[in-house]
Amino acid sequence: MALFTNVNGNRIVINVNCNGTAILTASHFPSFKVLLRSRSETIRVRILSLEIVKFLIEHLKEDYLALLPETIPFLAELLEDSELIVVAKSQEIIKLLEELSGESLSQYL
Repeated sequence: MALFTNVNGNRIVINVNCNGTAILTASHFPSFKVLLRSRSETIRVRILSLEIVKFLIEHLKEDYLALLPETIPFLAELLEDSELIVVAKSQEIIKLLEELSGESLSQYL
């Protein structure tokens, strides 16, 4: 995916919004492909995949909770990432999901 190349600074937000909009309008929701990108060896790709997930959560709101079972294992892995920014973004997403679901996800992480 071209959206995962040449990511720097402000371009992340533009790419996330563009990609997020495409995902929201797609008939087959490819969130699993975005989550798989979070396993990349490249930190910028991991960060971008988390930004896309955050964008989707913020726009789909409660509808994203249907994707929670496939999202949790990836977030659990990212909480153990060697890069602190990846861990912080993962925690931010977990907090958003906990606010939406109304319950703690710590037992699943």
